[in-house]
Amino acid sequence: MMSDFIERLKREKAEAEAGAEAKAEEREDIKKEWFDTGKNDGREFVKNASYKDLQYALDWEIQKETRTRDIPSVVKPYIDPREDDFLGDYFSGIVEKYDQLKFERSETTGLININNYYIEWEAGWKEGVKEVWNEIKDKI
Repeated sequence: MMSDFIERLKREKAEAEAGAEAKAEEREDIKKEWFDTGKNDGREFVKNASYKDLQYALDWEIQKETRTRDIPSVVKPYIDPREDDFLGDYFSGIVEKYDQLKFERSETTGLININNYYIEWEAGWKEGVKEVWNEIKDKI
């Protein structure tokens, strides 16, 4: 009787672990998809950007870089990229283009609630901008 119980728990444990692993893989796939989308958008951005905007974009600090995760007691709020003087219109257009990237200001805290899709997209965007810049910088 006890062995039946233990065997059942072993099966349930294996199923739960397999399900958790599948969900983790799915999350990684989604992150990669948004990173790749951002990378493509970053490459396209460079084609239409002025030199000044391109230089500004190369110095852009992505949300992953501005968070202080190493100091848990300090929560640094996200910066709303739509309010940036140089790239705000561009980022506003991107957030409107992709439903999954939309974020809003919290009514209770006044802080920006940026989702993980946007964070991955933005990291990819910056990578795409840097890649194209590295391909062309010696030619201009």
